[in-house]
Amino acid sequence: MEEKKNTKREPLMNRDITVCLKGITVLLMLSHHFFAFPQWQPRMDFYDWSLETFTKIGYATKITAAIFAFISGYAYCYAKKKNYQYSLKKIGHLLLRHLIVAIPLTLLSLLLGVYSFHPGNIVLECLGVRNEIMVFSWYVYFYIFLMLALPVLVHFLKDHPAWILISGLVLGNLLSGLIYANIPHSWETIRLVFTNCWIYFQISTVGYCLARWNVGDRFRDLLSKLPSWLICVVSFAGVVVAFLIRMNFDRKIITVVDGHPLNISFLINEEWICTPLLLFSLCVLLTSFTHAHIRKALSVLGKYSAFIWFWHALFFGVLGQYTRNILYAPKYPILVLAWGTLISLGLAFVSDRLLNVILRICAPREPASSSRT
Repeated sequence: MEEKKNTKREPLMNRDITVCLKGITVLLMLSHHFFAFPQWQPRMDFYDWSLETFTKIGYATKITAAIFAFISGYAYCYAKKKNYQYSLKKIGHLLLRHLIVAIPLTLLSLLLGVYSFHPGNIVLECLGVRNEIMVFSWYVYFYIFLMLALPVLVHFLKDHPAWILISGLVLGNLLSGLIYANIPHSWETIRLVFTNCWIYFQISTVGYCLARWNVGDRFRDLLSKLPSWLICVVSFAGVVVAFLIRMNFDRKIITVVDGHPLNISFLINEEWICTPLLLFSLCVLLTSFTHAHIRKALSVLGKYSAFIWFWHALFFGVLGQYTRNILYAPKYPILVLAWGTLISLGLAFVSDRLLNVILRICAPREPASSSRT
């Protein structure tokens, strides 16, 4: 009797494709930070494109934090053990990567006299709460919050993913709105920290629930009924529509009760809609219509995405006055993006080697086994 063949298909967002998605996200993130902030840019040759146009394109790429939040929730669904041991391990890995970059940049800032030493500020900088040196590291504190909150939510509602989704959306919209509307501007740091946490928490819960419901695979199966050329067109259209939503719709505060002492407000965020549309569309394109060499290049960027993210802060913040002209030396935007990516990738490669050495040193050693004769 012949064994029954295993016909189970790979998930649409499998490990290899997810790494490629991280590579794409890193390029979007660099584009956003390099071009969406005119105050950071020296004069560049923008061909016939206006600065306003480039700023608009840069703003459209302000979806990268939502992508990473979605992927974090999506990946959590596939974790074998959804407990605090797993969460603390993931938090530790991210913090270690952050410290490998933050320590040399902090020392360099102190050496150049552009940063004043204060123990409290150093701790907050390492957690991403303060961003004088590590300008774009606020996601670190969000990730800590997410990995501590998800085990609680999933434990109580693990058999009811719909309630996880509803809880994430309601809590995300309501609490971020309440915090934004009621915490005074004089407490801007606290206001920003809690607002960011709840805004992106809802996107992570969307990622978790769509993974539970296999929405990505169903999206692929639905498209598979179409001719190949039409699958490509529909997937590309999904990418375009996602970016158009991001470009033309912004977060909005809707005040329900404008009273004292409490304003009851909702923060409406469109990213939980356009992010899965973008990612699932990209997954189909990467799986079926992208050359292997392109996927390999994207996977390299994805593998080092965390270090690239941390290292490109070198060009901004307190060190920017010394390094920004190096970044923008090529003048033309596409060359600036390639140059900045290459520098960040090189630093990321070295940092990854250091990380591997640290992990080998810290790894528990197995006792030598003795054999009896």
